[in-house]
Amino acid sequence: MAENEHIAGRFLTYSYGYDFSRNEGGTDPRDLALTTETGIGLGSTRAALRQAFGPDLNESYDEVTDVWTWAVESSATHHLRGLLSGPGDDAAVTLIELAPGCEDV
Repeated sequence: MAENEHIAGRFLTYSYGYDFSRNEGGTDPRDLALTTETGIGLGSTRAALRQAFGPDLNESYDEVTDVWTWAVESSATHHLRGLLSGPGDDAAVTLIELAPGCEDV
């Protein structure tokens, strides 16, 4: 079997988001209105994440990179993860990914 042949033709991951503080003038994907089956999309709040996923939601802060993250398992092999704009309940979802990504294959 050739390297990576086991993943040929499989959808592995998706990632979409925005961070205008790091990519000034970038395209704003929020107009696409893409959401998870629970209604979470770019711009949703931390409070909405907590309501949608309850105790399955994991939140963390990395002091080195100054990044707030969230994650929730949706199956045995995949989970949603992303970034938040800050620490408060009104912090916005700025990135949504379905993992594992290519780096995890």
